[in-house]
Amino acid sequence: MDIIKVKDSQPVPIEIKYRSSIHKRDARGLNSFMKKYSLSRGTMITRDFEGSVQLTAGTVDCVPYWKFLAQYGE
Repeated sequence: MDIIKVKDSQPVPIEIKYRSSIHKRDARGLNSFMKKYSLSRGTMITRDFEGSVQLTAGTVDCVPYWKFLAQYGE
């Protein structure tokens, strides 16, 4: 787990993986955190992959770093 952002009083786990392809094993830390805190969503910042990965704890939204910075950079 790299970053924990609070949104609407809920933690939002964010993992950073600077890779072009993402596999479920890349999200093990997110999955553990999501299970521990009963969260259904997390975010992964990637090099250029955009999409989602379904885990046992919930869904991880994958966002390219440039898009993440454009949305949350300020």
